Amino acid sequence: MTARVPIATLLAAVVLAACGGGGGGGPTAPPVPPTPEPATIKFSTDGGGSNTIALVQVGDESPDSLFLNLEATEVSDLYAIAFDLAMPTTVLELVSVGEGGFLDEMGAAPTSFQLVDDGAGRLVVGLTRLGGGGGVNGSGTLLMFEFARAAVGEGVFALVDTSALDRKADPIDGVTWFGGTVSVPDEE
Repeated sequence: MTARVPIATLLAAVVLAACGGGGGGGPTAPPVPPTPEPATIKFSTDGGGSNTIALVQVGDESPDSLFLNLEATEVSDLYAIAFDLAMPTTVLELVSVGEGGFLDEMGAAPTSFQLVDDGAGRLVVGLTRLGGGGGVNGSGTLLMFEFARAAVGEGVFALVDTSALDRKADPIDGVTWFGGTVSVPDEE
């Protein structure tokens, strides 16, 4: 008489044989490499320090956006600024511009902000306090800019035709302005 072996036992024997006997000595799957982080837009300022007005990157680096502030550092009697911003429109496009809180002392003093985009990569900007009060002292944000990726490449932000004026509308001696450079990498 022939002994009958249950099918479940046969299947278990076949599976164990196919897996190398269940001893764990079989080949293992290679580890999955981590997903690379997207390359981010990088900005580098040309300088800084006391009695300066400079573009500075703010917030987290992003593959698609660049956030810059125009920062005053250790200035005295600053009442108004005027300048042109030459932008690298071949690699970035302007999304928005907003006033910071430094000249208006966080909403405590009225200001006037003017902006003209010449359509050729240049902004003409003016920001002034209003009324008979004095200028402000110290450090803070004058303006905030947001840019979006337009293409891969590098470019320059240049602050030209700059003026920093005191409460009498006289130029403030020794104020140094700093732009910067940007690198927009491939999205891979």
